[in-house]
This record gives sequence, C-alpha cells and structure tokens, in this order.
Amino acid sequence: MNRNWLMISGFIMLIIGILAIILSLVSVSFTFLRPIEKLGFFWAFTIKGILCLVGFIMVYMATQKGNITK
Repeated sequence: MNRNWLMISGFIMLIIGILAIILSLVSVSFTFLRPIEKLGFFWAFTIKGILCLVGFIMVYMATQKGNITK
C-alpha cells in the first residue's frame, strides 16, 4: 500500500511540474504556484524542475523491487 501512495504522489508531482514548466513558457501559471512565480523566472523554473525530479525519483523508488543498493 505504501508503494502505491508513493507512486501516485510521484506521478502527481511529475505531472504538475511538467505542466507548470510548459504553462510558464506561455505566461500562464497555476494559482497555487503563484508565490513561486513571484521569485522570478529562474528560481521558479528551478523549483519546478526540482519538483519534476523529485516526482521522477519517487516513481522510480516505488517501482523497485526489494533493495536498491547491491
């Protein structure tokens, strides 16, 4: 059950991050990400990129069977 929640939340973070980056290129933003937009384009883009990266890592961790280190 824990892996399911990890994968779902990872996908949500990944999708929100990718959509936020695409929308920021056309000067549109999500309402709940407006405080991040006030930091400037570079910092907002960096935070959205980190959001995508963390989402991808969470999905990767959820799909692994057993121990990751060998």
